[in-house]
Amino acid sequence: MSFRLQGLWEINKSSGIEVSFNHDGEILFALCIVEKVKEELLTVYSKSDQSLAECIAQIPDDIPVILSVTGKGILFKKLNASSVQQMDTVPASILPSANNDLFYSQLFRIGEERELASIIRKEPLDNIINQLNNAGKNVVGCYIGQLGIQSIAQLLRIEPDGWFILGNSRIHFKDNVMDDLEQSDNFVNTVIVNGAAESSAVVSAYAAAFSWFSPIQQLSNNVNAINDSRQIFRSRLKLKRNAVLMAISVFTIVLINAIVFLFLFDRNSQYQYQISVNSADMYLADSLSAVLKDHSDFFSSSNVSGVSKTSFYADRIAASLPQSVNLIQLNINKRIISDDQDFYLFDNKKIEIKGNAESSSDLTTWIRDLKNMKWAKDVSLINYTKSDMAKPGSFLIEIHLQ
Repeated sequence: MSFRLQGLWEINKSSGIEVSFNHDGEILFALCIVEKVKEELLTVYSKSDQSLAECIAQIPDDIPVILSVTGKGILFKKLNASSVQQMDTVPASILPSANNDLFYSQLFRIGEERELASIIRKEPLDNIINQLNNAGKNVVGCYIGQLGIQSIAQLLRIEPDGWFILGNSRIHFKDNVMDDLEQSDNFVNTVIVNGAAESSAVVSAYAAAFSWFSPIQQLSNNVNAINDSRQIFRSRLKLKRNAVLMAISVFTIVLINAIVFLFLFDRNSQYQYQISVNSADMYLADSLSAVLKDHSDFFSSSNVSGVSKTSFYADRIAASLPQSVNLIQLNINKRIISDDQDFYLFDNKKIEIKGNAESSSDLTTWIRDLKNMKWAKDVSLINYTKSDMAKPGSFLIEIHLQ
């Protein structure tokens, strides 16, 4: 499958897994991995009838995973939008005897007045999500039922009456927007997507992977484990992006100063030669020598004449970060104003970390882990404040480097 896309995304790969609960208790998995090459989305891997372990082995650790849960145990009902007060009360609206605490809910807005609601028991879904998270995979989304197919509606061969059958689901579209879903007694194994025949399971997984690049705005659910995993994944992406920007900034500073250094060194050489010919230039040569020395001292004090370890430190700090700790500021090579304020110096022996911690014990454990790193000479908690027990505490940490 391939499809021309508009726009750019930070992540160029995503994966979708169809999780199908059969009536005999068996769970089948189908995996699809897509990659954005320039403006085209290509399928780089797709296979159905796999085990979860086989899916885990194929998925790279640094890409998002989105689930499409189908089969036995999923219940659907169309509700009036005005009757849906809270997501947590949806199970009882579909199954009056249901314990709301035992189910996950999902809502898909149909027009202005209706919601297509679906529910599933938490226990089997949590078991699969936990296995993926424990294997280091990034589960960032979940569709309860075949609702993920909305993301590729423009690729489907929809019947003239608006119906499309995927697996055992009959889905109705109006102007390429889903407006009804029914369970079907017939199971369709093969469907046409973008002009090619594909298995229903692979299409469901493909739609889930595709939705990372084309999110379904009218859909929401309360699968908390996935919402937490999504936030952690986005935080890691942001931290990596900031580390790259920081490395680029440091490189730019080094490059500019290197150019200035070479220019001044060349001019200084010229004036040294002229001194032997014309003593009147002595004062100017002395001035340039002083400036040259200042820039040489800058190189030495900032430790920018050797290999930069900025990315190394940022990567090690990010990798050790507990889930309950959020970084606000990571200050490597802290800028210091000189006494005469003519230029800046950088303290390359100290790293300052500011952030919030939901758990003081996690923060203490993290500080201990930082102290055990070979490149850290000493780690000090400078400040920790928590004015409200219901909110995270703020902290300031200083790391002194070897």
